[in-house]
Amino acid sequence: MAEGAAWCPNCCWHYSFSDVWVEPHPFRSGGPTLWFGGQRMHPALLRRLVRWGSGFNPLGTPSADDLAALRDGLIAAGRSLGSIEMIGGIRGRFPAPDAVADLDEALSSLPGQLAAGFGTICFKPSMYIDDAREVGALCRLLVRRVAEIA
Repeated sequence: MAEGAAWCPNCCWHYSFSDVWVEPHPFRSGGPTLWFGGQRMHPALLRRLVRWGSGFNPLGTPSADDLAALRDGLIAAGRSLGSIEMIGGIRGRFPAPDAVADLDEALSSLPGQLAAGFGTICFKPSMYIDDAREVGALCRLLVRRVAEIA
């Protein structure tokens, strides 16, 4: 597979290119982990996840049908749902144009994500704070809140 050859320590070739090096080499010997996602589980996304995916990072909350398609596609390829990292996220709602989002409201979606197997949660700190000096405190608060939910 040409995609994997690019991460090896030697030069690689493929029908459409020759003498190609990718440097610096990835930290992981097998190459970088690849997360794929989208608004829904369409055939191209499923093919990418099954063939190359290390993680599923959907935009929004995937439907039960999307998760079933992912599970079935992985099983058909000899993989399990546990072989792929499930990446969820919290998204805040801004109550006013000049206000930050409410973290507790955003966290209300978390129990469902955890129950569906999402173990990595992404968030954008600037949605919840206006001052970069508050990032550390926000992260500590988020860790405490997630521990309470989990």
